[in-house]
Amino acid sequence: MTSDYIPFQLSGEAFLVPARAVREILGAQKCTKVPHQTSRVSGVFPWNGRAIPLIDLTAMLPKKGGSSTMKNHSSNIGTTDLGRQRTLVIETTEDVIGLSVDEVREVVRLKSEEFRAAHASDGLFTSAEVEWSDGVARLLDIEGLVSECFQMG
Repeated sequence: MTSDYIPFQLSGEAFLVPARAVREILGAQKCTKVPHQTSRVSGVFPWNGRAIPLIDLTAMLPKKGGSSTMKNHSSNIGTTDLGRQRTLVIETTEDVIGLSVDEVREVVRLKSEEFRAAHASDGLFTSAEVEWSDGVARLLDIEGLVSECFQMG
């Protein structure tokens, strides 16, 4: 089965999210801090008349020595806006969140056979991974990420 994914880069690491989950790609968003919120949530920003939580994924990722890149994986990948932060507005099963990322690329089409099981040491919010240029791109586990960010305790 073939599906569309949106590749993005965060702290030198390559990630993918299913294109069907992304509602909009915005520029960098200023957010308003929320009292007593965890460090995983930077705050909220306005989107379509709602206050949307902006998740700080960099605070949750393990630090690694190497980095993955997103160059020349496929002819489907277009130009990038280097040095310009973006906000992905992502719909989950229960809500909408914002995810601040360093760089967003054009949609790529990948076959499910191209993915393999993610290594446990590669990060908490990875459901699978795929060979990507000279490294690996991780498929973000959006539901796991949201669950971790908003769990009580």
